[in-house]
Amino acid sequence: IRNACFPDPDNPGGETEADVVVVWWPFLIVIDAKGKRVASEALRGSRTKLKQTIANNIQDAFIQSRRVVRVVERDGRIRFKEKATGRVIEVEQNRLRRVMPISVTLQNLSGIPTQLAVTQRLGLFKGNAYPWSVCIDDLDVITRFAGSPDVFLHYIERRTAHQTITVGLHGDELDIFGHYLDNRLHPSLY
Repeated sequence: IRNACFPDPDNPGGETEADVVVVWWPFLIVIDAKGKRVASEALRGSRTKLKQTIANNIQDAFIQSRRVVRVVERDGRIRFKEKATGRVIEVEQNRLRRVMPISVTLQNLSGIPTQLAVTQRLGLFKGNAYPWSVCIDDLDVITRFAGSPDVFLHYIERRTAHQTITVGLHGDELDIFGHYLDNRLHPSLY
């Protein structure tokens, strides 16, 4: 569902929306995209500009997608209504195995999204909760080569799990996806 409207947990009686919601039982995928300007200083050593870039392009989308999780946890269900068509889908928490927030950036941020746990030093992503963050071009490549929705969902699961392990994976998203195709990013290998 594109432009999926749902109750705003921060504004009782109000409504907000997620850019894309995919219900593929027992998974709920929530995608929010951002395309804020990236200052060249952000990728050349300015800690302040880097923090601002990550906050504007990854963290803000993650916070927006987490609103869906908050509604599901609060109400035990959520009702999405597609803005353009009026199509409605209801999701019940007891039928879900996992909600997967995805933060899509409209520009490539190099290897930054593959190492979001490191950004806690900048004061971002509190509580060890991270989205899978990917640029739209890499997302296109990954979905073309994933082969099936099962593989795609498994990749997201492995990638988000690797944000919290002590061994860091270095490289951009397509490098890591290549490793996934080789060894499924099995934790025992790292």
